[in-house]
Amino acid sequence: MAIASSVDAATGIVTLTFTGVSSYDHWERAVATVLADPAYHVGMCFVSDRRMATDIMTKDYIGRVVDYLSRSGGKFLGCGWALVADDPADFGMTRMGAIFAERTPVEVRAFQSMDGALEWLRVRMSPPPHGPA
Repeated sequence: MAIASSVDAATGIVTLTFTGVSSYDHWERAVATVLADPAYHVGMCFVSDRRMATDIMTKDYIGRVVDYLSRSGGKFLGCGWALVADDPADFGMTRMGAIFAERTPVEVRAFQSMDGALEWLRVRMSPPPHGPA
């Protein structure tokens, strides 16, 4: 499979790991697997790790993902989605994907390192500090 998925209930993070060439259909099947996983719940965050991908996302691929997220918003409420790509061209496409995703209920950000992506997700998932009583 071009995309492997794992759901970590302890951290609240779903990881999609891309290897080789993947299509939109691979992505949709991987997401369907996650949504069917009993450990998954609305509000978990996602990280798409494209560092081992050998293809570059296309505008069509991104458009189909954004359409899916728009149609399935209730399943991703409160979700942050980090896209990690270290190939310069693929990173550029992940940045474009994050901009296109602004019309979805999912907050998407592009990163060139997994550490940066995970830090953003951890901060994003942290409960807000309590104000003065």
